[in-house]
Amino acid sequence: MSDWKEIEFGKIPIHWDYITLENTDLKIGDGNYSSKYPTQEELLNSGIPFVSSNDLANGKITSINLRYISKEQHSKVIVTGK
Repeated sequence: MSDWKEIEFGKIPIHWDYITLENTDLKIGDGNYSSKYPTQEELLNSGIPFVSSNDLANGKITSINLRYISKEQHSKVIVTGK
């Protein structure tokens, strides 16, 4: 049994689902003007992906220059539907 599955742009872990952004409950906004936006020092090489417009190409998230934030930083910037 494989730990990976093929989707249209490559392989992802078998337990992940591939969905488009419009099919999520994510609230996407312009973070550049928020005091919650991570500073350069808070952006990491691993952790929770922090997706910006620079990480989008042809309607998909690319991982070429993807940056990450810590769980603590994530709890500060997360926006829920509540």
